[in-house]
Amino acid sequence: MKKTEQMKKPAAAKSAAKKPSKPVIYIQSPYGGEITPEEILDRMPDGTEACYVRVDQNLIWWVRKDGETGAVQIWGSDWA
Repeated sequence: MKKTEQMKKPAAAKSAAKKPSKPVIYIQSPYGGEITPEEILDRMPDGTEACYVRVDQNLIWWVRKDGETGAVQIWGSDWA
């Protein structure tokens, strides 16, 4: 065998080196409810600059760029 043939990697090794997909992140309550970061973002009002997830309070606190603040519940009113 030639040296150049020995250095070539098999096609299977190349496909196995693909980057793995990103994991799904779940934020879970002690009572079993769960929410993803994407679901949190969907609940935020337009212009939200930051949000703070407080599972212990069952709230997502948000801050808009104009300084307005507020909160939305994560899970239904019967939570905790």
